[in-house]
Amino acid sequence: LRAALAAIASAAHADDGTIVITGTITDTTCVIEDPAGPRHTKVVQLPKISKSALAKDGDEAGRTPFLITLKDCPSSLNNGVKAYFEPGPTTDYATGDLKAYSIAYNNNPATTQNAIIAASEAQGVQIRISNQNGTKIPMGVDAAAQNAQAFNPVTDNAKKKVTLRYLASYVK
Repeated sequence: LRAALAAIASAAHADDGTIVITGTITDTTCVIEDPAGPRHTKVVQLPKISKSALAKDGDEAGRTPFLITLKDCPSSLNNGVKAYFEPGPTTDYATGDLKAYSIAYNNNPATTQNAIIAASEAQGVQIRISNQNGTKIPMGVDAAAQNAQAFNPVTDNAKKKVTLRYLASYVK
């Protein structure tokens, strides 16, 4: 799946130990198919649910499937392809889920329509990403620990294409 271009190593020293950081830079294997444009923004609309569906810690509701379609994969790609969900500012490292936000929009056509004017972290709810069988994909961990489901590519006009299928849901 990966053709290594370079291996990188760096070390930091202290009086009582050394941290060695290693990595690999790979060639692009596939391109995200995005009919909406080059920004690759995927909107997953979770359903409206009752607050009672998230009554206690661990309750999960509103599971919604979403797809990530990849195209122009190399012809040598035969193994399963899976997503790696990189950590970011919405990652809750304690729970392994994503922080949810309440967002206010400016819907005034005279100004920037639908511009976000305020966002605050929602309390008592987060967003969970799961495999199709419902097993949680923990956020904020390395690719192996995420254990995201892999999907096999299919050939389409001499190029391989693959559709990754996951779930998003509310979780308390």
